[in-house]
Order: sequence, then structure tokens, then C-alpha cells
Amino acid sequence: MKDNVPIERVRGLSRLPWNALLWAAAIALVTALTFHEGMNYELLSDWDDVTFVVKNPHIALNWNNFLFYLCHPFQDLFSPLPLWSLMVDRALWDLNPLGDHLHNLVLHILAAWALLAVLRKLGVRHSLAGLGALLWALNPQKVESVIWVSERKDVLCGLFAFLAVWLFLEHRWGWCSFCTVLSIFAKPAALALPGVYVVLTWGSGKSYWRREVAGPVAAGVLAAVWSMVVTSQTNPGTVEASLLVPLHNFFWYPLTALIPFETNPFYPEAIGLDARCVAVLVGGSALLVGGVLLARRLGCAWRGIFVALMTIVGAMAPVLGLLHYTNFRYCDRYNYLVSAAVLCAACLLAELCFRRWPNPRLNRAVLVFLSVGAVIYASCSYLYVPYWENGVRLSYYGLQRPGQPNLKAYELGIMAGFRLGAVEYLDYLRHELPIRPPLTHFEMETSVQTLLLFMDAHQRFLEGDFQASEECYQRLAETMAQGRTAEGKMEVALPTPLIAWLYEDLATIAEQQGDDKKAAFYRKELMSE
Repeated sequence: MKDNVPIERVRGLSRLPWNALLWAAAIALVTALTFHEGMNYELLSDWDDVTFVVKNPHIALNWNNFLFYLCHPFQDLFSPLPLWSLMVDRALWDLNPLGDHLHNLVLHILAAWALLAVLRKLGVRHSLAGLGALLWALNPQKVESVIWVSERKDVLCGLFAFLAVWLFLEHRWGWCSFCTVLSIFAKPAALALPGVYVVLTWGSGKSYWRREVAGPVAAGVLAAVWSMVVTSQTNPGTVEASLLVPLHNFFWYPLTALIPFETNPFYPEAIGLDARCVAVLVGGSALLVGGVLLARRLGCAWRGIFVALMTIVGAMAPVLGLLHYTNFRYCDRYNYLVSAAVLCAACLLAELCFRRWPNPRLNRAVLVFLSVGAVIYASCSYLYVPYWENGVRLSYYGLQRPGQPNLKAYELGIMAGFRLGAVEYLDYLRHELPIRPPLTHFEMETSVQTLLLFMDAHQRFLEGDFQASEECYQRLAETMAQGRTAEGKMEVALPTPLIAWLYEDLATIAEQQGDDKKAAFYRKELMSE
């Protein structure tokens, strides 16, 4: 050692959080290796990537587009922050999907680091906190959020939500307010953050929340109100008629946060008390009761248990399905924040076990068990990633999962099959549609018959048989007309993306027949879509 090095500097080096740095590096490395194959994939053109990235008229990086997303919903949802980030990606990478995918992956790793910081702040030891953050990052449910570029909403929402909670625990009220607003602006899943702050403050037994905590709470409430006001311009939301849906989701989210027994971009909906739904309700109830009993056995006060439960409920509240805005009432990506809250509670219970029963062998056994779990999670995610390569593989994967698939899987599979020229897959869909009709609420939006007619009409169009194609489209129009109610409401409709293809085909057929007037009419209808 050099004589001129101050002893204070050497002692400072010894106090550096080497454990935290090593765990952060391990999380980044393992997560990158698990998801790396998806970095080479093209954008999911049959999904929202076209709307968000490829053909978005407001994707250029300028002030007008910045204000547009701040004041207008996009696809019936207020999420300006992801769209701002996509504007930056377009300016940097143009349409090269590698940049978009890398951006998602980096944000996901940063979110895992932020969750690691929250766990350490809650008093969880380095090894347990590192494994908890790693398990969260590698959960197969995260594949949808990381690989699908349009779901940058999740990774941005999670990153700033975890940062906001950490800053709240650090009593950095100004930065906490800022990150809270950014999290809500990323996705409405973070709307409950102000309530989480109030519960955490009440649980701490402090009284300072009336002064300092008022800032983050007020900022979160204002951001939440603005989010709801903007979203209501195009979609005020639909109240769920069946209480079974939120009840199912209440238990499904925590269960799959710890045991990812389902991964499916097209979930069969909870429409009845079948064997699968009963298993979720029973398993979720056992998890809830077991967690509370274990916490009490470890000496945890009821106040602490209530805080943990309310934090999990707060994370679940926006995605329970009581008020839904999209076609899906529950799915992988909705569990991004909930799984973090559940894993934090699980890590705190494990930490209490370590302190109550300080047995080195028991502690090592628990850590080995969690390490094996991380390996299993990584393996499941690694095997799931390839299905997100394109719409054909993704649709086929969804149709092969247990349970009755919904019609969205067929709809997106048809679009991907035609776009990619997957003739064998289209033949598979033609065979599957009549014998396995979906039994979900999508029957009100489309039907097996309309999809089959569209497939036949578009196939003949691609083959150049314009007359046969037009005849099929006429039968399709008749079928859709028969589905109108007395009030003129369309009960049997074709999905919007397929309608655009329909008008494009009809316009081309009219041009081939020399009927410019009819072609202009179809072009006008196409523009309105």
C-alpha cells in the first residue's frame, strides 16, 4: 500500500456495498442471457407494434407529438411516457427493432435493480433480496412485457413505481413525487401508489405524513385524476357484470407471482366455476391464510400484516377487472407490479424466519431452494421467448394451451398467417375453427363463420381469382347483416384489422373490373377505418 493513501479512503472502500453490486451484476447478466434471443425478433406486426411504432402518425420526436400524448389517449389508454420513449427510439434507431428490444430489456433490468433496493431498504439481507429480485425478473410472466415492444408500458411503470417506493422509504419526497407521476403516466396500473404511501405511513406509526408525505400523495392523486380524465375521452371503461372475474383475479395474480403455472397471451376467461377456476380460488385462499398464519407465528403484528396485504391489494386494484378497458380481463403483463408486491411480502416473511430461527443450515437450505427456483424460472422464460418471434408461433402457442381459447387467438393467427404466407398454419386454422368454437365474450365481436368466410375470400384474392373472392365477400356481408339487432347494432362483426383488409381487397377488385366509382367508395371506407 502506498504511504500517501489516507486511511479514511481505505476504510471507505471496505464499506462499499460489494454484495449489492455483485447481486446487481448477477441479475443483469442472468436476465440478459434469459431474454437475449428475443432481441433479434422483428416487431409483432400483427399486434400493436404496427399501431405504436410502424404506422404511428405521431411517432416523430417533436414538441407537438409530446403534447399530443399528454392530452390524448392512445388506443383508449393514457400512457404518454412509453410513447415518448418510442419517439426517442424512432429518432435513434428508425425501424430497427433491435434498439426497441434492447430498450425494453434494459428498463426491465433497471426495474429489478430498483426492486432490489426496495427489499434492502425494508431490511431484507443481501442474499435474500438478490434472489427475490432475480425471481421477479425471471418469472415467465415477464416475457410478454419484455419481448413485446408495445408493452414498454409495463417496464416503465414498474421501474418508476419501485423507484418511487424506495424514495418514499428514503424520505426523499420531491423525487418520490416525480417518479410517482412518471409511473402513472407510464400505465394506469400504478394508480394506487398514493394509497400505498398512506398505508405505509400508517403502518410505520409516524405522524409526519401530514406534512412531507402530502406531496407524493397529492402528486399521485393529481396524476391519477388526469389519467382518468384523458382516458375517458374515448373509453370510460366497462363495469364487470360477473363478480367471478375479479374474485378469480384476486387469487390468480398472487398465485402466479410465486408459481407461474400459466403463461398464455390469450387466456381462457373465468366464465364459470370449472376445475381450473376452483383450483385458483382454493390455491389462492390457501396462500392467503398460510401467509397470515406464518406471519403471526413469526411474531408479526396485525398492523404489519395489514400493511402488506393492503399493498398487494393496491397493486392488484387496477387490474382486478372490476372496470376493464381492453378485450382481456387478465393476462401475464397485468402481473408486473402485483408480483413485485407479493415477492416483497414473501421475502419479508423469509427474513423473519431467518431472524426467529437463526439456523445456518436452515438458512442455506432456503437460499438453495430459491436458487433452484430461479433456475426453473429462467428455463421456463428461455423456452417461452421463442414463441414471441412472430404472430403465427404466438397464436399457435395460445391455441394449444389448456382451456377453451378465445377468438382473439384465431383473429391474430389469421392475420399473421396471411402476412407470413404460412399456408399450413392457415389450413390448421380452417380445420380447428369449426370443431373448436370458442365460448367467450368475443362471440359478440366476431364469429367462426365470419372468420372462415374472410379466410376463403382473402385466399382467393391472393390467388388472383377476383370473381370468387368477391362472391365470398358478398356472403360475408350478408352474414354480418343478419347479425344486426332491431336497433341496428352489429352483433356479428369482423375484427377491425380484417375489415381494413376487406376494403383493400374490394377496392382492388373494383379497379380490376374498371369500376372506379366503387373503388373510390371502398378506398374511402378504408380511410375511415
